[in-house]
Amino acid sequence: MATIEHWIPYYIILDDPAMVKSLQEITAVQAAVTAAADDTPELRAQYEIDNWSISQRGFALAVIDELNAINANIAALNTVAKTTLPSSAATITPAMAMAAIRAKAGTL
Repeated sequence: MATIEHWIPYYIILDDPAMVKSLQEITAVQAAVTAAADDTPELRAQYEIDNWSISQRGFALAVIDELNAINANIAALNTVAKTTLPSSAATITPAMAMAAIRAKAGTL
């Protein structure tokens, strides 16, 4: 059975508004940590992609620009030469490209 000495420290803590606020902050932080997603290789890869340098993003988007140019040339060739080479009708935007790269990293 608890003695009065056992309860005195808790009373002192809960009677101090600063300590109560600290306990509430600790509880809020613990709830946020508990709710956070577990660290996985896929999430780390997505985080890394989100933090690519300008040169890395530039490289990826330059490749997308080249793919868009090839696609446009195929579409033009199909029109002029009346061929039916497969091509995509949609142009890939930078936002679409980065989203696709990030999504792919989440599946590796």
